[in-house]
Amino acid sequence: NIYKAFKDYKKIYDTEIYIPTEEEASSKRPSDAGVVTTDRGSFGIQIFAGSKKLPESDPAFKGWSVKYVHDGKRYKYYIGPFSSREDASENLGKIRKSFSGAFIISLE
Repeated sequence: NIYKAFKDYKKIYDTEIYIPTEEEASSKRPSDAGVVTTDRGSFGIQIFAGSKKLPESDPAFKGWSVKYVHDGKRYKYYIGPFSSREDASENLGKIRKSFSGAFIISLE
């Protein structure tokens, strides 16, 4: 049955997604692994992180175009890049409607 399959998938998915606290978000930055070179020096809005790489079409992305950085342990998914922190801030409210734990990151 479709409901049971979705329920089982969601149970596995929910245990693997990690959304950092505000304190963790402000103290940690993504590593260079997985960052597209052209994104360096810009900003992104991280939406969540997980231990597994998700396909671009995953429903967890809610239709957004998402990129990721991989720090060796987790895949950190973000929307962007944005050319300035101000530009990222202007988009943060709209993105938080889909991802309440979203926050701005620097892509170095």
